[in-house]
Order: sequence, then structure tokens, then C-alpha cells
Amino acid sequence: MPATEETRLDTRLLNLVFGIVSIGMFVSTIWLLVADHSRKWKDYQRKFQEIENWTLVSRDNEQKTELYTLQETALQAALNRSVVALPPQASIDAFVSQASNFAGGDEVESQVSAVKTAYQSLQDALVDVDVSHEDDQQLQRQANTLLPLREDLFADMDAAIAAVKFLEDNTASKRKFRRADLDAAKSKYDLAVRDAKSGAEKKKVRQSVAAIEEDVAGISSRYEAANEHRKALERIRKDLQAEEKEAEKRLAEFRSTRDQLQRSLADNTAFGRGLLELPIIDAFGRPLKIDQVWLPNLTLNNNFRDVARFDRCVTCHQGIETTAPGSATVPSFPQQQPTVSLAMQTPDAAPESGSDDAVTTQSLYGFELSEHGLVLRTDVLVEFVWPRSVAAKAGLEAGDVITHIRVGGRNEKLVSRSDALRYLTRQVSWGESIELTIRRGYPHPYSSHPRLDLFVGSMSPHKKQEMGCTICHEGQGSATEFKWASHTPNDPQQAERWRKEYGWFDNHHWVLPMQPHRFV
Repeated sequence: MPATEETRLDTRLLNLVFGIVSIGMFVSTIWLLVADHSRKWKDYQRKFQEIENWTLVSRDNEQKTELYTLQETALQAALNRSVVALPPQASIDAFVSQASNFAGGDEVESQVSAVKTAYQSLQDALVDVDVSHEDDQQLQRQANTLLPLREDLFADMDAAIAAVKFLEDNTASKRKFRRADLDAAKSKYDLAVRDAKSGAEKKKVRQSVAAIEEDVAGISSRYEAANEHRKALERIRKDLQAEEKEAEKRLAEFRSTRDQLQRSLADNTAFGRGLLELPIIDAFGRPLKIDQVWLPNLTLNNNFRDVARFDRCVTCHQGIETTAPGSATVPSFPQQQPTVSLAMQTPDAAPESGSDDAVTTQSLYGFELSEHGLVLRTDVLVEFVWPRSVAAKAGLEAGDVITHIRVGGRNEKLVSRSDALRYLTRQVSWGESIELTIRRGYPHPYSSHPRLDLFVGSMSPHKKQEMGCTICHEGQGSATEFKWASHTPNDPQQAERWRKEYGWFDNHHWVLPMQPHRFV
């Protein structure tokens, strides 16, 4: 049959079908990536990141206040005073006497002489220094001037201790080798007894053993004396700098909290992290991802077969084990509490000027409102409360949500930040107290576990990675959507609200539903 260029199917038709299928595949891929980007658990993770970053910024702002500066200045002044204070003469004399009483040779004597000289230099430099001076800047300059002399003194003391330690180590080495000689002599005596040597030969060997034992005893005595001398010198040296070290420790601990906050904020707001969360890119991995805890030793009976339990609850409950800075048990994001009322005193008279509502709020009460809420954008969120201000005395805290303000006998519900500013800065009965209704804490899934000392926390006996969540709370741990996790409502009203907001339903196929809140 002769070859032709004709095909069984029309080429144009094939190209058309191929084009349509390709467009369909492209649209399907885009739809898949969009659907993946908009998964609900990713929304929870993004929202938690926003809450976490806001909390870090708020805590960092707390440490930029006048109170923080005063505390830091006081701790620095305490450190400076410990630096400019002259070490007690009695302690230096005790150190010199202890070191001189040790027969350690010229090296120790030389270091003791250096200690005396360094102390005299420090003493001469402190003649014109006023330790009780209240000028922190002058105190800092004095401390910077005297610190090298103080360090020279302690360096010479360390050198004297090192000289004693060197002699101590040499004595320990001699004792080690002499003990080896003793073991060899004893073995030689045992061989003489075994081989039934004459009495004279055995007596000679016994005398050799006795001489070596006496030598070992003498070396051990010198070693113990050197060891005791060194420890005594170290105790005196440590006591001389104890106040300075304690002041350094308090200042370092005070500053470390802020440093930790700034590092965490820098990590959370890194430019690359934002790129990885963009649509399409986030489909290929971190930082938004499904988190799960694999628990092969805590099995789950599934159709008459025990299978390893794995929980994905932490995919949404990101802050479940997060603790407050400086604590291993205090929740960083406390659970939402019932609303409470606070009474905040207003100034006796209206301010004469000030058109900026935020500044006026700060000047009137000592707190600022955030531009928008965290969990809900319409929440009236307290961004910052100045220490010792009217708001602080009333009990207001950063992170509180103001839900109502009592005005003219009516408890007005706030629906926006502008409402709050109006009731706080303009529609005010000056000289009278304002009653605020606030909501404190964070709702699920953004809150931390309330008892991190017992459950979930890294220092608790029931760590998250060892126990998971469903071992106590039940529910379907493999789910990543609210409706499939088998949450159980606390009452019919909550069930109806869940149906509208989350599409919740009673999944009768899962026989281990989560415990309702009233039973937890």
C-alpha cells in the first residue's frame, strides 16, 4: 500500500483537542495551587504569625519605656559601684598570707608581689573617686577608668593561683609515678614470698616497700597541702568579685529578655520568610506546613487493629506549647477569659488642645489603641499601656480587647476604633471614672495550653512530642479541617454557630469524638 501524508485523524482536530486539554490542565493546576494556598489551616497559621509578631513588638515596646530605662540604669549603676569599690584590705591580706605560707618557690612569691603592687595601684587611683556619687555618667566614666586596674589585680591573683596549681599538678604527677614504684615493690615482695626466698631477702624487699610508702605519704601530704592552699586562694578570689559578678548577672538577665524578643521578631519578619508564603511558592514546602506528632507507642484501635496514633492538632494550634519569655510554664498566649469590667479615672478637666486622638488617648490615660484588631479586624485592641499610668493602675494590659464603654448610663458596644476614641476623648464626663468592659486572652486555636507545667510543655511530664493531644482530648487527630476533627460543641447554641461558621457536623463514623469544653 503506498505511503501518504494523510493521518487517520485530522491534524487540526488533534491540535485543537491538545490545546483545549492543555488549557484545562493549566487551569486545573492554577486552581489546585489556589485551593492549596487558601486551605483553612494555613489561614490559622498566618493569623497566629500575625498575633505572635504583634505580641513580640508589644513586649519590645514595653522595654523602650522610661521605666525600663530607669531599671537598666539602676542595674548598670549597681555594677559600676561594685567596680569602683576598693576590695577589702583584709581579704587581700588573707590572700597574700595564704599564698606566702605555701612553700611554692620563686614563682609563687613573684606573683604574690605582683598582687601587692596591683592592689596599691588600685588603691592610689581610688583616692579621688566618690563611690556614692549620684551622677550615673560620671560613675560610668570612673568605672571605665578603674576597670583595667581592677582587672590587673584579679589577673595577678589568678596567676598566683595558677602557680600554686602548677606545683600541685607536679606533686600529683610525682605521687602517681611513686605509687607505680610502690606497686612494683609490693609485687616483688609477693614474688619473694611465692618463691620462698630467704628471710634476709624478704626483709630487704619489705624495707624497700616501707621506704617507698613513706615517700608516697610525704608526697601525698604535700599534694593535699597544695590542693588546700589553692582552694583557699580561689575562695578568697571568688568572694572579692562576688558582688560584681552578681551585678553583671542581674544586668545580663534583664537585657537578655529584650535581646531574645528582638531575635525572635527578626526571625519571624525575615524577608525570605514572606517570600516563601506567597501563593504557588508556599505549595512547595515551608514555612506553612502540616505539623504532626507521630506516636507509635500510643496506639489507636481502628477496626479491630491497633495502629500508631498521629496527631495533626498542632497544625492549627500553633501556640499550644509556647511559653512567656523567661518562663518554662507560663503560657505566652493565655486562653480567653470571661469579660471583666475596669474603672478608669478621667482627668478633672478636658484637655485644652490636641487634635490627634491617639496622642490624646496616651496623654489622658497612658495607653494606645492598635489600628486594628488581631483575631477580628474590628476588635478595639489595646496596643500598649505605659507603666504607672492611669490605665495601668486601672488594670488595663496590652492585648486587652475593649468591647463596651459605659456612657451616660448606657453600656455602649464598640464596633470600631473610632467609636472607642470618641467615647474616650470627646464624649467624656470629665472628673468621673469610665467603666470599660474588656476581653482578655486568645480564643482557640491561638491560645496556649493553660497548664504547661503538667501538660504539653517542654518541662512537663507529658510533653507534646511524647503524648500528643488526642490521648487526653480524643477527636480525629489526622484531620486538618475543623469539621473533620470531631470537635464536640458545649451546647446547642455553639453547635449551630459552628455549622454556620465551619460547616461542622456530627461525624458518626468516628467513634471517639473530642471532649466538650465543659468536661475538659
